[in-house]
Amino acid sequence: MRAWLFTSWVFFACAEGGPFTQPIALHDKVDAEGNELKGTRETLSVEQLNEGHGVFMRYCYACHGEKGDGHGPSSLAMRPPPRNFALGQFKFTGSGYGDLPVDSALKRTIRRGLHGTPMAAWDLPPRQLDAVVAYIKSLSARWKEEGVKPELQVTADPWVGKPKDEAVAMGRRVFHVAVGGAGCSGCHASFEPKAVLEKLHEAATGKKPESFPEGRYETSLKSSSYASAEALVRRVSGCDAQLWEKPVDVDALNVQVNGQLVDRDTAHKNGWDFVEVPRVPVAGVQVPAAPLPTLRFFGAACEVLTKDSEASITAAQTLKLSPPSFLFHRLKTVWPLGTWVKDEAGRRVEYTEAMQREDLYRTIGAGIGGAAMPGWKGVLEEEQLWALVYYVQFLAQKRGTPEALNVRASMNE
Repeated sequence: MRAWLFTSWVFFACAEGGPFTQPIALHDKVDAEGNELKGTRETLSVEQLNEGHGVFMRYCYACHGEKGDGHGPSSLAMRPPPRNFALGQFKFTGSGYGDLPVDSALKRTIRRGLHGTPMAAWDLPPRQLDAVVAYIKSLSARWKEEGVKPELQVTADPWVGKPKDEAVAMGRRVFHVAVGGAGCSGCHASFEPKAVLEKLHEAATGKKPESFPEGRYETSLKSSSYASAEALVRRVSGCDAQLWEKPVDVDALNVQVNGQLVDRDTAHKNGWDFVEVPRVPVAGVQVPAAPLPTLRFFGAACEVLTKDSEASITAAQTLKLSPPSFLFHRLKTVWPLGTWVKDEAGRRVEYTEAMQREDLYRTIGAGIGGAAMPGWKGVLEEEQLWALVYYVQFLAQKRGTPEALNVRASMNE
């Protein structure tokens, strides 16, 4: 198996030419309101696409798969599952919630990886980095159908030169109180004792809270748009895909054909539906009475399966994600202070507090696509947004220290 993988990587990375013979024209870029900016269309050249394909097959194929659908040979054991680029769905866009990512965001993720996940950092030369970003854009039709919005601008930090404790204090209020704030503790849990929470709420609303919800110190699972790595499809016959077992929640299934998301259609015109197919009796064989749980495809999806004998079908339950506890969980886009990372220019630099705050600002400001985390830029005032950044940093820097345990113990007071 290892020899086969090695041979594949060498072949794809070193072979002349490539699968592309025509350039790909992407959609015009758009402004922040979604208005097209005529004449800003990016065209991906054949040379760049084929070079990007080679880079992808050498470094990315094992996890993300040959088709970029997240089903590479190493993907089954990975949590979270590798990104399915065919969907054009990204968590960290550097723009806004649910938007296509700007180039700098894609490059930042490739250069640095995602902390605490199997996504490693790749020290690629600039030309290869540009090429693999171009190739990723070829994997989803979304880049042709939608424009990329402007990059989220990291504004000047208004707390520079002021006592950091004041920024953390305001961030604490923004985090825990929805009135005049963000109320982040509704998902991420609270990080302050009950007495502190009462004062924060009284200061914001003018009255003490009558009660606090149970489990206020625990994170709560939230729905997402991402599929789990556990595939349910057992075998495919024509336009039917037999499953290993009946899904727990059919409406929460994430179903893809050749990496493209297919919607459920109970009218049986174009999409898929769940059916239970009676088992065919076999002479002399005791057949289980339970019918076969099956996904039946209709319309365009059925045509693809009929014409393409190698078409791939995946069906998995949509993941529910637990928001991170900043005291104990790694944050994917934030690194420990002193870590050596690549900056925006590709230079190797030591990670500083200011860099850490900028990364937190991007994530909190833009939100996390496909998850329950909205973007807060434009919703909060800049002073509040930066204060929230300071408070999250204040908590995250305690991770892995005895102080984190002491803070957690104080919540019971």
